[in-house]
Amino acid sequence: EVDALVSEVASASHEQSEGLIQINTAVSQMDKVTQSNAANAEETASAAEELNAQSQDLRSAAGRLAALVGAVKAANVAPAAAHASERRSPRAPAATTAPESRKRKSAPSAAEAGSFAG
Repeated sequence: EVDALVSEVASASHEQSEGLIQINTAVSQMDKVTQSNAANAEETASAAEELNAQSQDLRSAAGRLAALVGAVKAANVAPAAAHASERRSPRAPAATTAPESRKRKSAPSAAEAGSFAG
């Protein structure tokens, strides 16, 4: 009878040992997953920060482009509006000399061209 009890205790002890091994394996796997999740969270936060910086740069570039386009449009609209008002005006057009009209057709000066370079 004592041998049977010792055998049962040994069997139960063996089952407990196997159970503890399974628990340790599961805890180890959970630890690996937790570490992986932490690394992924750090990478995601870093990527989000980088995207935020890039979006701010893009907004800034878009603002500069919009200002440049607005300045070009304003420069193009002003002479057109002045020309349209001259056509409607009953006054005689202003006299220009030949050299003046040739100057208008020439290429912009370096300073004028540089103003569009931004």
